[in-house]
Amino acid sequence: MAIASLGDVDKDGYSDFAVGAPYDGEDGRGVVYIYLGSIDGVVKTASQTIAANTIAPGLETFGFSLSGGLDLDFNEYPDLLIGSYKSDSVAYLRARPVVNVSGGFFFEKPMKGIDLSNKSCQLKDGTQVSCLPYRLCLHYGGEGVNNQISLEVEYMLDSKKNAPRMFFINYEGRNKFRRTFTLIKGATDCDTGHAYIKDGIRDKLTPIVGTATFKLSELTPFMRGLRPIVGPVHSFEDAITIQRNCGGDDVCIPDLQLSAVLNRESYLVGSGDNIEMDVKVFNGGEDSFETTAFLTMPSGVNYVKIERLDTNHGIPVFCSPNLSQRIVKCDIGNPLPAYQQVRFNIIVHPQAIQGDRENLLKALEFMLTVNSTNPDDESFAADNMRKISVPLRVEAELLVSGVQEPETVTYNRSNYKKDSWKSEKEVGPQVVHRYIVENRGPSDINEAVAFIVWPTYASNGDYLLYLMEQPEVEGPGWCRKVKNVNPLNLELFKEKIQGNTEFLQEELDPTSTGSGVGSGEGLLPSSSDEHLLETEYYSGSSVKGNAGYGQGTSTSTDDSESSSNQHHFRHGSQQQHGGNEGHYDANAGVGNNHESTFHRSSSSSNIGTSDSGERVKTSSYYEEKVYRSSSSKTSSASKTSSSLSGGSKYHQAGSSHDDFYGASDDMWDPNGNALPRTKRQAPWMKDFRREAKDCGPTTSNCTIINCTIGPLGQADKFIVTLRARLWIHTLADLGYGDASISSKMVARVTSLPHGVDPSYMRFQATAVKSIINPGDEIFEAKPVPWWVYLLAALGGLLLLLLLIYGLYKCGFFKRKRPKHANGSGPGRMPLNGYDHNDTAL
Repeated sequence: MAIASLGDVDKDGYSDFAVGAPYDGEDGRGVVYIYLGSIDGVVKTASQTIAANTIAPGLETFGFSLSGGLDLDFNEYPDLLIGSYKSDSVAYLRARPVVNVSGGFFFEKPMKGIDLSNKSCQLKDGTQVSCLPYRLCLHYGGEGVNNQISLEVEYMLDSKKNAPRMFFINYEGRNKFRRTFTLIKGATDCDTGHAYIKDGIRDKLTPIVGTATFKLSELTPFMRGLRPIVGPVHSFEDAITIQRNCGGDDVCIPDLQLSAVLNRESYLVGSGDNIEMDVKVFNGGEDSFETTAFLTMPSGVNYVKIERLDTNHGIPVFCSPNLSQRIVKCDIGNPLPAYQQVRFNIIVHPQAIQGDRENLLKALEFMLTVNSTNPDDESFAADNMRKISVPLRVEAELLVSGVQEPETVTYNRSNYKKDSWKSEKEVGPQVVHRYIVENRGPSDINEAVAFIVWPTYASNGDYLLYLMEQPEVEGPGWCRKVKNVNPLNLELFKEKIQGNTEFLQEELDPTSTGSGVGSGEGLLPSSSDEHLLETEYYSGSSVKGNAGYGQGTSTSTDDSESSSNQHHFRHGSQQQHGGNEGHYDANAGVGNNHESTFHRSSSSSNIGTSDSGERVKTSSYYEEKVYRSSSSKTSSASKTSSSLSGGSKYHQAGSSHDDFYGASDDMWDPNGNALPRTKRQAPWMKDFRREAKDCGPTTSNCTIINCTIGPLGQADKFIVTLRARLWIHTLADLGYGDASISSKMVARVTSLPHGVDPSYMRFQATAVKSIINPGDEIFEAKPVPWWVYLLAALGGLLLLLLLIYGLYKCGFFKRKRPKHANGSGPGRMPLNGYDHNDTAL
């Protein structure tokens, strides 16, 4: 390393020096550093760095030796010699003349403050604005420089801010411009103008800085071959503040106080109502600048607007949402003066409330904060933040209705006299029952279950309403595969179904949202009787209509509900109902065969009443379901029996407590081990179970059709249509002509959003009745057996004898005659045909 004195190379009165580093630099070929002196000593940062490759290619050990302090070109500035011993060369560097510029840029305003209320300038459009004058003065000198130079000057206002607040009055809307000055050595040249501040600026604390940056113009002439350079001063600047009410120290310390009140204690999901927050911001200290309130909203909540609730409109409030960050920003006055308050309503709308994966969101959580750009005082920060919680409330109304097609089934027995059938047309007329399950809202329903009790058989075990097809569904939901569907494999002939669902109820919307899922081969079979009311939830795969669906997991809960035919029932409180769960797994692939057998026994429903008032009934039956997964490479099945034993957790306004604890049934795990129950069954569940399996007062054979429904938004519908044939020969065998045959649907909600227990919602039940009337033929009565006549005659004779005997015992056959005077008596008769007591005429 080498070091050498350069003398005063910049003519500022302080000595400078050079340092050589012959092996420094990116390529290791050497670098020379120039350091300047100052009033404070050596400036630690090198003013110039000279690398070997900037001088000549191939130089090595550049800076190994240095020599300076001599003016070799006689321009009054010392030059520098740099040696490179490996390259056997010396570099001669000449010093350039230095132009030293002095002067300054000034805002001409007393106390360096601008009063925004004093609008003394006018723009071209007539707008009055606050303004102030500025001034720039330039003077230059230096040894060995020309007597006249040109400087290019760039003016810039509010140079420290990306969004400027101050502009030039002669260049409206612009905060910078350029101008060229021609200066005479030793003379001072000044320029003046006006700058203005636009209305509505937010930042009133940060000083406004004006700068003037200059450089030599390219047109500046120079002597003796070397172009001069500008000395260490390249710019001037000045700053001005905005006048504010901050006391003698000119530092404002506000005391912001935030409060917020909701217009509701809880929010009803799906109601479509807005949430309003009555917000108050009070400043109990000095002026608060750039006061801002921030409202952080949960997902699914949208900002609507604000409404001012005070009359202090001199303090503006502007709110704008940042949807990507779920934040509403409200700018409150600038400043918010000391001991002043603003009050406004922030109105938001929960449109698509999102919870976690289990949809267990209990409340809408808002965070409201307020701050300013003033210096903070931590002792005032406690009331600058408010956490606002709005408990969620769920209310839904499940409506069940039904319709038959046709309303009256008219038939002619002569058309159905065959004893063997190949086509469904030969069996009897078509009967269609359609059920509609609708969510009247306002909240969504995650899931509901429906059970249709269908009169498949009559009391003699023969077919009554013979199902021709699997249930046809529309809307969000599906039905389990039904057995007892066309077991005779009759040729299908589906008659056109007239009408639609619009006439079911006047208030029903005929539209239905959601996607329909048809039932078919591969659906889960009906479960055993003790689990007849199981509700199944699927995850991991979709249920398909083709044989052999992929895989699925179902969790079942056995419960019941009290009997009610009311279509509208609502409670104000919310409940969370709990229970243990079981599961059913089924996997299907390609390869080996697998067979699973399921059993079910069931009671039946009321299927009709004859003209004589006798009820058409059937006996109990037992059915076995066998499902085979043919061509299954690997298959497995496991079933866990389950029955719910009650337990509920109430939810209202975000709070919860447990109830209904006690002893109950056991639940079995896949290994057959009993799992203990800790909650007992809700009191109305037995009624629901009975209603869902009840065919009427007498036992009859019914088919139970199990459907899972949901999710149902407000006004969404699930429609299930059942098509059957009335078995005419069964009516003939039973001796019925006119009759009414009914099916029934019982439905209840099993899952509501946000973990709310649906047990507060009563189950809904409705029946669809088909009136059966013969057409032009009356049924022949069955012949009465002879012994019936004999018994009737003997019974009548016996009754007559008993009557005679009774009359005899009562003296009915003994006559009493009155006693007469004069020897007359009851046995004496008049000789002339007249009574002797007659008056003689």
